[in-house]
Amino acid sequence: MAYCGEDIVIDIERFLPNDTPVSLDSFYEIILHLYTKTSDIKLYSKTVRAGYTTLKRITAYKYQAILDSTITSAMSAGTIQAGIRFIKTDSSLPDGYLDRIATSAFIPLYDSTVKTENHPA
Repeated sequence: MAYCGEDIVIDIERFLPNDTPVSLDSFYEIILHLYTKTSDIKLYSKTVRAGYTTLKRITAYKYQAILDSTITSAMSAGTIQAGIRFIKTDSSLPDGYLDRIATSAFIPLYDSTVKTENHPA
């Protein structure tokens, strides 16, 4: 479960229909776009890109993004949407791209379980 004010760890993995894991190292690029219905939150990529945070390679089969608590603490409970693109390349094609696979996921974000109390001074 993801809560406002906490770091949210997002693991990125792909599997074939028979549950065989797919090596993410075989993709030229992986783009993760986190957003809500009203605003963009953050962009991540496998390669170094201006304006993007680089995904962390855990293994050849798993990459990871962390949405920092400084961002989630300013958010209200709701749904974070995650758009993910996996891109393979082939230099013989006119635009260089061989395959673009897009998928999406939803991350429910709940109010923090930490309660604040007002104490008289």
